[in-house]
Amino acid sequence: MTYLKYLALALIFLTSCHLCRSQVLYEISGNGLEQPSYIFGTHHLAPKSMLDSIPHLKEIMESRETLIGELDLTGSQFDLVNSMQKYMLAPADSTLSRLYSPMEMDRLNEKFTALAPIPGINLYALDNMRPMAVNNLISVAVFQRTMPDYDPEFQIDRYLQEVAVSTGQSVLPLETPEEQARLLFTFQPLTVQAESLAEMLDNPDKVTHFTEQLNSAYLQRDLQTLQEISRQESTEREFVDALIDNRNRRWAPVIIKTIKNKPALIVCGALHLPGDNGLLNLLTQEGYTITPIY
Repeated sequence: MTYLKYLALALIFLTSCHLCRSQVLYEISGNGLEQPSYIFGTHHLAPKSMLDSIPHLKEIMESRETLIGELDLTGSQFDLVNSMQKYMLAPADSTLSRLYSPMEMDRLNEKFTALAPIPGINLYALDNMRPMAVNNLISVAVFQRTMPDYDPEFQIDRYLQEVAVSTGQSVLPLETPEEQARLLFTFQPLTVQAESLAEMLDNPDKVTHFTEQLNSAYLQRDLQTLQEISRQESTEREFVDALIDNRNRRWAPVIIKTIKNKPALIVCGALHLPGDNGLLNLLTQEGYTITPIY
């Protein structure tokens, strides 16, 4: 899998569904629910300002009793990163300087230095990190240069959770930071991660173009195009299943159990919504009515 395809899957964390082609907010009703719940598909690169353009979202946020998210993002960001850190570190015999030859390491270090998110840092200083963790660092830097409105400290998911807490709502995570980190950083072999990192460092312009495409599709609420961009030419079916489909199947029972007891706003990556194994279809199969809002 090339870096661009790998990045797409890792970020958004996702054939077709006629309801999903231009919608990101849905009502969940019926099947005995006394009050509807709602599900909102987010995109981790979209600016927070886009929330102002979504009709009824503010009222929905304030009228639910709980917010269901992928992770609980309301605590200390240091603690969050610390809980994921052990999965970001490579085994002693598979550090970057062991995955690459000395000549290749020098070459990639020069590329990395030009893109580094922190001035003065080099690839050798990150020698004990898994390549995917380094990918993430570089990706943030590329995103920030491409989209000035993007601020990793104020992603939509985190902002919505903070609003929920401020209005007295509870936040229910669908998985732990450790579960997410284990999947993102350890599922793929380190050799594959190393190839992906090298490709990204050699082709930063492609990454910029790719992220612009993703953002444009999301802001147009075109989940079908977002899905097509993210899955183009992908042959890593096992990884797609683990990252998207299997997580959806684990999340759906948690969502159903919660909305039976209290109305909720579910907030997760937009590409967890469409498809045969998407959350919308899984909820429909359980007897719920899914109505597009926006």
